[in-house]
Amino acid sequence: MQRSTISNNARNGILKRLKDSCEPAWSFDEELVHDDFNGFNNPASLLDTFLLRLEAVKGLGVVVDNKASFAGELKRMLNSCNQYKIYCSIPSLQNYLRHEGFELLEKEPSSGSKWVAITGCECLIALTGSVMASAGSGPGRKIHVSPEVHVVYAGLSQLVPFIKDGFANGNPSWIGLITGPSRTADIEKTLVLGAHGPKSLLVFIDRSF
Repeated sequence: MQRSTISNNARNGILKRLKDSCEPAWSFDEELVHDDFNGFNNPASLLDTFLLRLEAVKGLGVVVDNKASFAGELKRMLNSCNQYKIYCSIPSLQNYLRHEGFELLEKEPSSGSKWVAITGCECLIALTGSVMASAGSGPGRKIHVSPEVHVVYAGLSQLVPFIKDGFANGNPSWIGLITGPSRTADIEKTLVLGAHGPKSLLVFIDRSF
């Protein structure tokens, strides 16, 4: 009986502290609490800002004029990965890349990381240099985290200023933000890329769409 009383008193004490903490102990400007305020100014140039922020998180951004230019740049940049298998999840791009000499896998590898994934995206976030992926832009989460090299093919029109702008087309069943290659600094605070996902992130931005 005594243990039960102590337990109830402790529970009531916790509930009281939670209730008392609901009211903020500081004042704030209520005019700033609305959906349009995010504390940041609109970037002067979405493209320049995105490329700068992407580089800052160890990603690489490349601007191309069209699909042919994309294929040429991709072939040049993947020369060092010629032993890697390539899978493209963009149906409209698969036949074109095969015509340009790329050997593509028919389906996504079920295991291993020594492969290159080419995906689309929902949008590109200029302020953070992030790629927003979703259930609507690819076959699932795995393709974004399993390969050693992740190539994103996006259009100039997909650049948006802030993360909230990426939700303009609704809320898919899942959404992920990719900000640079996978990284960790757990061991001796030394930054290691590719620890839990892609070691390289290449974002191609096509001016033609």
